Amino acid sequence: GLVLLLANLFALSSSTAFVPTSSLPILSSMPPQLRQRRAKADKLNSADDEPSLSVRGGSALSAHGLEPLLSSAKYFGSVCGAGFALSVATGTHLHLDLFGTGAFLPASVAALKKHLALNQGMPISLSLMSSCMVICAWSFRLALFLFYRATVLKHDGRLTDTLSTLSGTFGFWFVSALWGIFCTLPF
Repeated sequence: GLVLLLANLFALSSSTAFVPTSSLPILSSMPPQLRQRRAKADKLNSADDEPSLSVRGGSALSAHGLEPLLSSAKYFGSVCGAGFALSVATGTHLHLDLFGTGAFLPASVAALKKHLALNQGMPISLSLMSSCMVICAWSFRLALFLFYRATVLKHDGRLTDTLSTLSGTFGFWFVSALWGIFCTLPF
């Protein structure tokens, strides 16, 4: 958990400065090909008739700025929904950490893909790329370890009381989905 927290703090600290997307000093220091792409993106943003600011790293704060968040929410909702269905159908606890912790990997990759698609080839910041890699590595390693431990132990007693009822099972997976979405907010 500490690695994920540090990655998110790093992403927040390096992406909270807002600058206008049509800033002349930024454009003049760009290579001509990137300058043309940026001008095209400025035209698209100004056509929306809404103020458009850019977070250092390139994502526009407009309706398009929500797309990575919505993409991440879809993945967490889908994976946690499948985890809930499997919990109810089988009554087992073996898959909890595999699904809950493992959901960070596809959600962060999907959010990064959305950033790349929305920024039309503009360079992605080092903090965004590194936080994605750290989140993926953490998710993969921890999910596999916890799943291995659960298969060796055959039962995870930490949540027996919570998962013994349908409402408790739903609450566990709902909170897992919300926690995943919250943790990937700066991403």
